[in-house]
Amino acid sequence: QPSAASCDSSELLLVPSAQETPDASKMMSIAQVLCTWNIVVPAGNCCIRHALSNELQRCTALLLRSGCRDMPTFGGGWQCPKCKLLDAGDLDSVGRHSCEFCGYLDGESVSVARHRKREALESLSEIQGRESVGESERTQLSDG
Repeated sequence: QPSAASCDSSELLLVPSAQETPDASKMMSIAQVLCTWNIVVPAGNCCIRHALSNELQRCTALLLRSGCRDMPTFGGGWQCPKCKLLDAGDLDSVGRHSCEFCGYLDGESVSVARHRKREALESLSEIQGRESVGESERTQLSDG
């Protein structure tokens, strides 16, 4: 079986024992990372979201130009059943999994999500709509 890290056209999941991460969750996690970047905003830029997106594209181009190699796969442990991100959380003091991205807590919807992360998700609602992400999937991810 080929490695998921090899640059061939075979289709397989990075972590075959886990479910594929939906686009809405990928967008949410990207938005949360972008919120941690301090970048130079070009004069005349329309908005911070697009300035950060342009910087993401620049960094992605750097990655694409680099050679093929394995990257660590962090999905050997836990996958959030709500947002499907891999190893996106920790165990709390009583051993329950909690997801730092969507607020999931072992079957319970955490009503108080981190404000900054919710803002990042909400800022993507327009993009998600254009990318044909279903309303029910967005609602699921923003609940909690």
